[in-house]
Amino acid sequence: MGTELKTILSHNGVEIVADPDNLTSLTALWKAAGSDPSKQPRQWLRWTPTQEFLASLAENLKVGLHTLTKTRRGGQAPGTWAHWQVAMAYAKWLSPEFHQAVNEGFRRWFEEERNPGLKLERGVDKLLSQGYTPEWVKTRVEGIVTRKVLTGTMQDHNCRPVGSLNPFAEATRSITMAAVGVTPKEFRAENGLTKKSQATRDHMTARELTRLAFLESEAAAVIKEQASDGNEECLGSIKGVCEFGKQAFRSIEAIRRPARSA
Repeated sequence: MGTELKTILSHNGVEIVADPDNLTSLTALWKAAGSDPSKQPRQWLRWTPTQEFLASLAENLKVGLHTLTKTRRGGQAPGTWAHWQVAMAYAKWLSPEFHQAVNEGFRRWFEEERNPGLKLERGVDKLLSQGYTPEWVKTRVEGIVTRKVLTGTMQDHNCRPVGSLNPFAEATRSITMAAVGVTPKEFRAENGLTKKSQATRDHMTARELTRLAFLESEAAAVIKEQASDGNEECLGSIKGVCEFGKQAFRSIEAIRRPARSA
């Protein structure tokens, strides 16, 4: 299974996600509905009406029964996962009110899967409604694309997590240090970001986001130009860009400082 999870909706501070196989986390649904010990996924799956529903669904979809649910232990995404129709049925069992919220979340998710531009528009509208300026939103959206280019370039040049080393996290750490002056962990602590759902970059200034995007764009270009291969070489290229960036940013600050004090 790939590692990228897609958020379908958030409810009560819990992200309900789907994996690359489009299986939905029943464990996340259970947590979002209040974590009632008597309504855990494994108990619902043992229920006779549930077994009958699964058998009927497998027959209609012409798939094996075993493909509709999976249990994963350990790793990035532990818990119980299931086909979206199974997830909807489980949500209905958890509570009528929760079922309505999940119905709406899945409706929006299906719309956005068919039309990715719609998801982008909704995201922009949400940021604007939260008080962000159009200029900040533009910078934030462009930064997302730039970040995708960098991680894609690193993957193309054979960057892979190995043991305790995650080259993508290390790249983020180096670039954030160069652009903002602190690590992502330090930035989150300074800004009181304790929840995973609180995106670090949503709390940065437009200037900080611009610096991040500049370094990420240059890092991707240098990796390609130097034909860097593997974690060590790619991270070396990225750190070289970061050193250049820190010097450039210090020079810019030295120019701006007299202007501010004048």
